[in-house]
Amino acid sequence: MIIIYEFLGYLLIPIIKINLWLRIIQKKEDKKRYKERFGYSKVVKPAGKLIWIHAASVGELKSAGLIINYYHKNYNILVTTTTLTAAKYAKLNYGTKIIHQFAPLDIKLWVNRFLNNWKPSLCIWIESDLWPITNKLIKKKSIKSILLNLRISPKSYKKWLFFKSIYLQMINSYDDVFVQSKLDKSRIEKLTNKKMQYIGNLKLSHENIRVLNKRKNKLKNDKKNQKYVFFASTHNGEEIKFLNLFKKIFLKYKNVKIIIAPRHPERSISLVNLLKNQNLKASLIQNSKN
Repeated sequence: MIIIYEFLGYLLIPIIKINLWLRIIQKKEDKKRYKERFGYSKVVKPAGKLIWIHAASVGELKSAGLIINYYHKNYNILVTTTTLTAAKYAKLNYGTKIIHQFAPLDIKLWVNRFLNNWKPSLCIWIESDLWPITNKLIKKKSIKSILLNLRISPKSYKKWLFFKSIYLQMINSYDDVFVQSKLDKSRIEKLTNKKMQYIGNLKLSHENIRVLNKRKNKLKNDKKNQKYVFFASTHNGEEIKFLNLFKKIFLKYKNVKIIIAPRHPERSISLVNLLKNQNLKASLIQNSKN
């Protein structure tokens, strides 16, 4: 199956490049760095051992925070992301602690170029942004690899049931696999014979717990009878589906506040405007690093 996937990838290169240019026009890609998608880099690999961390978007990147902050003093940390938002988050929050690159697209020629250039001593993959060719080459080049915070949604699980052999090969390319919940572990074990461990969700690392506790204490200082409903990691268009529910909640309960944390933070202002246009009181909760 992976051989067919690899062959189709080469056939689709013209379409992939056209799509990449369209994304540049739509400002979904960085036009100054688009060649990183083909495995090229303007950055010179520093001397010493290099740890490569792949975190597709902001959520995965936050999960990698504890690892980055712990190891950056002793190792070169290369972080690859897929989205522009994650790239901006990486620069803002980790700065010179890391080298950032956009992840190469899953074509053998491009991934090979990337790996031959960076020669990572260790690859740490965060969550479920798995790519057959990339995983295959990591194993072929005998790069020590760890898959962290792995999860699988019910929808993805049903999809992978039809492609179990590909999923099995991708998972088996990692030396160690750690899942973020017992439910994920149960689903994944039905797709693969790989031994894996449950260690909990990395998003609840020590650093994030400190921030959450700070916010929790702040909420406790509000009225004792105040209740909260939390919508986390929402995507564009999902909030609209809940507008009627929001209104019903506010009509029925006078002591409820709804907190929405969009997956892409740059949508926050437009989300506030959407709620205000529906005659719902809304304001931003400013994030603090302190």
